Amino acid sequence: MTKIDELRKRLEIFYAQYDIYVLPALKFLLGLFVYLGINSLLGYMEQLDNIFVVLVLALISAVLPLNGIVVFGFLLCTAHCFGLGLEVGACAAILYLLMALLYFRFVPGDALALVLTPAAFFLRIPAAVPLGLGMLRGPVSALSAALGVVSWQFIDVVRRSVAPLYEGEGANALDIIESLGNGLFRDVRLWVLVLASAAAALIVSSVRKLDIDRAETISAAVGCAVYLVIILVGGMFAGAFAPVPVIVAGTAGAGVIAWFLAVFVYQPDYAGSSRLKFEDDEYYYFVRAVPKRGAARRQGIPRSTGGGLVSDGDFGETEELSAGAEKDGAGPEVDYGEKLEETLKDL
Repeated sequence: MTKIDELRKRLEIFYAQYDIYVLPALKFLLGLFVYLGINSLLGYMEQLDNIFVVLVLALISAVLPLNGIVVFGFLLCTAHCFGLGLEVGACAAILYLLMALLYFRFVPGDALALVLTPAAFFLRIPAAVPLGLGMLRGPVSALSAALGVVSWQFIDVVRRSVAPLYEGEGANALDIIESLGNGLFRDVRLWVLVLASAAAALIVSSVRKLDIDRAETISAAVGCAVYLVIILVGGMFAGAFAPVPVIVAGTAGAGVIAWFLAVFVYQPDYAGSSRLKFEDDEYYYFVRAVPKRGAARRQGIPRSTGGGLVSDGDFGETEELSAGAEKDGAGPEVDYGEKLEETLKDL
C-alpha cells in the first residue's frame, strides 16, 4: 500500500497544481478515444469518418462538461446510422433520445459509464464499468450500467445483423426493422447482460457501505461473483456469450480494476479504527471512527489498535488533542486528496 499511497500523493500534488490543464486534456483524450471508436465501429457516413472532424469534436469536448461527450457520442452514432439507411437512423434517433431522457433525468453524473461501456465490451472486460460504478457511485448507477449495455448491443446489432442486409439486393424496410427488433428485444442475452450489470452495480454499492473491515475489497469480490454467476447461468439458457475462460478472466480483470479504484479513492486505515460513544439529552450515539491512512500521523494523534469503546471523556480528549495539533501547525493546509476524490467521483 505504501507505493500506492506515494503515487496517490504525487498525483494529488500534480493535480492541485495543474488541474486547469489536466481536466481539459483528459476530456480531449477521452473524446478522441470515443469518437475514433465510434467511427471504427460504425463509420457509415463518410463525411464524419474523418480525423479532422474527430479532432474538432474532441477539442470542443475539452471545454465542455463531461456530458458533452455523451451528447456528441449519441449524435455521432445516430448520424452514422442515417448514413447506413433511413430506417436504421430513425430507430437510432428514437433509441438514443429515450436513453438521453433517462440519463439526464436520473443519472446525469455517470457520463463515463455510457462512453466507456462499449470500450469495456470491446476489451472483453464488460464487468469493469458496473463494478466501478458500484464502487464510486450509488445504487441508482445501476441504470447507467444498463443504458451502457443497451447502447453497445444496438451498435453490435447494426454492425453484425443490419449492415449485411443493406449489402444484399432483396432487403426492405420490414426486414431491417425486424432485425433490429430481434437484436434488441428478443435477444435474451441482452437482458442477461443488463441484469448482470445492474446487479453487480447494486451489490458493490451496498456491500461497500457496510460496517465491516475491508468493505471495498469484499464488495469487489462479491460483485465479481454475482456478475459471473448471472452470466454463466444465463448463458446456459440464452447461448454462450464467450468461452468460459474468457468470461472468467475478463471478470477477474474487472475486479482488479474495481479494487484499484477502491484503494486509490478510499483510503481507510482499519487497524486504527475505534468505537466512540457520546450522548445528548435524548440519545446515546455509538460511532465507529476509521481514520484515513496516515491521518493519525499527520495530526499527531496516537492510533488506537484495540478497537474498543471509547467513553465520553476519551472522545473529548481526542478532540482537544486534535485541536492542539492544529494550533502547532503553521496554518490550515489544502486537502488535495479531497479535491482529487471529488473530481474522480464526479467523473
